[in-house]
Amino acid sequence: MLDIFISYKSERRAAASYLASVLEAYGFRVWWDYDLVAGEDFQRRISENIRETRIVLVLWCELAARSDGVTQEASLAKREGNYFPVTIEPVELGFGHANDHLLNLSRWNGSPDAKPVRNLVAQLSKKIGPRPVSASTLKQLKSFWLELGQMSLAQFPKSSQHFKELLDYKGDNSSISKRVFPDSSDIADETSISPKSGRPKYQFGTEAMFVGISGGKASGKSTLAFALAQHVGHENVSIIELDQYYKTRSQLNAKSMSTIEFESIVNLSDPQFTDFSLLLRNMRGLRRGQSVETPRFDFAVMDRDPTATTTIQSKPVIILEGENLLSDSGVRSMLNLSIFIDAPSDDLIARQILRDTAPSSEGGRGRSLNRVLSSHYLVGRPSYRKHIEPTKYWADLILVNDTVADSPMMMTPSQLHRHLAQIMVMLDQVR
Repeated sequence: MLDIFISYKSERRAAASYLASVLEAYGFRVWWDYDLVAGEDFQRRISENIRETRIVLVLWCELAARSDGVTQEASLAKREGNYFPVTIEPVELGFGHANDHLLNLSRWNGSPDAKPVRNLVAQLSKKIGPRPVSASTLKQLKSFWLELGQMSLAQFPKSSQHFKELLDYKGDNSSISKRVFPDSSDIADETSISPKSGRPKYQFGTEAMFVGISGGKASGKSTLAFALAQHVGHENVSIIELDQYYKTRSQLNAKSMSTIEFESIVNLSDPQFTDFSLLLRNMRGLRRGQSVETPRFDFAVMDRDPTATTTIQSKPVIILEGENLLSDSGVRSMLNLSIFIDAPSDDLIARQILRDTAPSSEGGRGRSLNRVLSSHYLVGRPSYRKHIEPTKYWADLILVNDTVADSPMMMTPSQLHRHLAQIMVMLDQVR
């Protein structure tokens, strides 16, 4: 179940997206994006989400007050008992909502750590329960807000771009505000724009298009990658697993370590232990239409197999999947579409146990339960919060996998259907 559904008027999309990003940094699971899924009954989908969400946060403003859609969503939330109204500017509500008690965010200056938003988070936590806060993400959002010019929600202009598609903060001196809120006169056709500023567009049959799928261990990356390959057509797709690109023991000066000692010292979720230089060379070769030899990593001995490689053919679509895929700026710059799969930590460890304790003959890693649990709680979970989770704000598309799976790499068919529909809409925009 999602924590928060944000109801808003489409002209306030940028404000809603920024608010969603802040709430996600405070640990809440938020649904706010109405138009990514093609071929669905939007009203039915929205009604279902309102009924299945703990809190419906209605972002009231003058435009929303005149909107039949927002008013209907607020009324439904009232009937469901999960209505939470806020206002970002002075507003008079009409019949049915005139006496609503609104949480006033009009004085919030937009800073993700300001008192008004901390008050909002406190009130939401009372209703939903406490959530883990990502300090690194809040810091990144604070820098983003400063470079935007310290906008309040009411000052966020009507945006013709998807905020999450353009949240590409690099910590440099470039003008983020121009990337997020370009002058509408510069935009002739919104559907022709590539999600990230300055990114070249590709078409099937010319140069390879790179799709990156990231997320925590056992979040469903491989499942989604293979489902996407099947959807597009296996003849058009090659898949690269980032797990195979861990550095060799020789590169890490760890050749004499035992496997258990190596695991206790070397945290493979840390991006510094992934050979991104080799990955980038392979990606450049594939984009030039060349076949490449990718490494194979042997998890039984925790080292790269020196005698084996995998031949990857250059095809119209190259899918890359791995937990820290979005950590490297060079890789991000080559991706046409980047996806992050968000999943609850309890589901992650449940899937990881099933996957890693299975014998290698069945596609598992042959590890003991104690070894898997120790690795997860001592290294995996802290590392996910430090290294992996913050990278979701580089993603063009964040997908939620909150279904308890029967196997370590399974999503329900309905989840896969929704996710694939979202991905194909995005791919159509970057072809």
